[in-house]
Amino acid sequence: MEWMRQYNADATNSEQIRFYGIDAPTENDSADSPRHALIVALEYLSSLDEAAAEQHREKIESFLGNDADWENPEAMRDPSKAIGLSSDATDLQIATEDLAMELRIKRPELVKKSSQDRYHEAFHHVSIAQYLLNYHAAMAADEPLGTMMEIRDSLMTKNIGHIVECERHKGKILIFAHNSHLQRSKAVWPWFEFWPVGSHLDVIFGSHYAVIGSALGVSDENGIAEPEDQTLEA
Repeated sequence: MEWMRQYNADATNSEQIRFYGIDAPTENDSADSPRHALIVALEYLSSLDEAAAEQHREKIESFLGNDADWENPEAMRDPSKAIGLSSDATDLQIATEDLAMELRIKRPELVKKSSQDRYHEAFHHVSIAQYLLNYHAAMAADEPLGTMMEIRDSLMTKNIGHIVECERHKGKILIFAHNSHLQRSKAVWPWFEFWPVGSHLDVIFGSHYAVIGSALGVSDENGIAEPEDQTLEA
C-alpha cells in the first residue's frame, strides 16, 4: 500500500494504480445489509433522473427495515433468526430487480449523461445487492455451508469481472485471495466443497488467468515449523 501511494504520487507515472476489494460483503458469521449497495445505485440514478430514483427509493426503503436485522450474527446458525425469506425481503428482491431493469433499459441515456465508468459502478452495486439478497435467503432456508460459499465466490467473480471492465486496455490485474478461492478446480474442505472463484475465472479467461500459489512458511508463534521438501511452503 505504501509503495502504491508513492508510485501514484510520482507525477512522472502517467498511469495510476487502482486498488479494489474483491471479496463479498459476507463472512462465516454474518452478511451485510443490502442497503449500502442500493444507496450507491439510487444516488447515481438520482443525479441524472431524480423523479425515477425517488420512485424506486420509496419502494426499496419501505421493504429494507433495520440493518441490524439483516446483519444479525445469530442468523448464520439459526435460520429462524434470518429474514431473507420474509415477505419484505421477497418484495425487496422484486424492487431491486425493477431498479436493475431501469438501469438496463436506460443505459444509453444514462451513459450519455454521465460516463461508462459511473454507469458500470452503479449497475454493479445493484448486482451486489441481488447477491446479498440471495445469500440472506439461503441463510433463512438453512442451505448447506458449501452453497453459501458458492454464492460468495460467485459474487467475488462478479467483482473481478467489474474490475476487468474498469481496467480494460490498461494492463494486467493482480488479485489476492486465499489459495482455495483462486484454485481452478473444485475446492474440497473437510466439511464441505464448493466451486471457487478460480474455477469461474478459468472458464472465463482460460490461459489468460494464472495462479501464483503462496504460503506462510515458518511461524514460531503459530507452531509452524520448517516446511517439508517438495512442498509449496518450501
